[in-house]
Amino acid sequence: MSKKGVIATLAGLGAMAGGFFYGQERLYRAVLKPNPTKEDGYRQKSGDVIPSMHYVREHPKKQDLYLNAVDGLKLHAVFLPVDDDKQHTYVIAIHGHNDNYERMGIYAKKYYESGYPVLMPDLRGHGRSEGDYVGYGYDDRLDILEWIYYLIRMDAEAKIILHGISMGASTVMLVTGETLPDNVKAAIEDSGYSTLTKEFDAVYRRTGNGVIPSKTATQAVRQVILNKAGYDIRDVDCVAAVARSKTPTLFLHGEADITVPVSMCRELYEAASCPKKMKIFLNAGHVDAVGLEPELYWGTVDRFLSEFL
Repeated sequence: MSKKGVIATLAGLGAMAGGFFYGQERLYRAVLKPNPTKEDGYRQKSGDVIPSMHYVREHPKKQDLYLNAVDGLKLHAVFLPVDDDKQHTYVIAIHGHNDNYERMGIYAKKYYESGYPVLMPDLRGHGRSEGDYVGYGYDDRLDILEWIYYLIRMDAEAKIILHGISMGASTVMLVTGETLPDNVKAAIEDSGYSTLTKEFDAVYRRTGNGVIPSKTATQAVRQVILNKAGYDIRDVDCVAAVARSKTPTLFLHGEADITVPVSMCRELYEAASCPKKMKIFLNAGHVDAVGLEPELYWGTVDRFLSEFL
């Protein structure tokens, strides 16, 4: 090859590498980089969401807690204690993608006013927890295990309820797929995805321009996450997790959910080997049921918990 040909080849390879790097950076920002939702971005039809965010933010007994994850990241959570020394049942309330602990205020307020102390972690990369990528439940499952043992160290008699929404719901299911202490009594997943591969595919089919086949787009995302975060989206498999689970689990979903199709909830419920219940809210979109039908929502939760606490 001539010198001119070598230069042209190197230039072409440089352009391809630059394009690949630019494409990876764009995908990283789109799918992995946490992008906190502003308060006014929450839909008002979700009911008491914004006032409840202020409730936990300004709560006079609010405590900021910290621990180190297994990979050294500093993780943050907010804890609302109760005065009853005989109350040993705790709720760990787990937020979704691009949120923080405050988003769980609507759930924390209900539990707290019912007498339960509530722990609200900031998932890694969110709120005041360290991390520069979204875990989609994979690394987060280990972080929640650390918070479970934090509560047990604080109270050896602790009975723990896990309640998560959206990505937090999938985190809950992935946690139940692990070997858990007997202290974990029940899990509630609201609008969680079945597998991350299927969720990315569903989102792309709904929002993509269709120029790139969905499988190709999902594979590109998989590669970026492998390169940038070190985990494989194929391992974010809640179907496999609930099939291993022994934790009683309540599956909640909105029939009108276009973010996480309701078919995923039915798939999860069928796969679950643990004691289980399912409730589909006919008119609810993604994580909307608690605001649209609060009496039905909390009645369903209360009846479920009464069986296992």
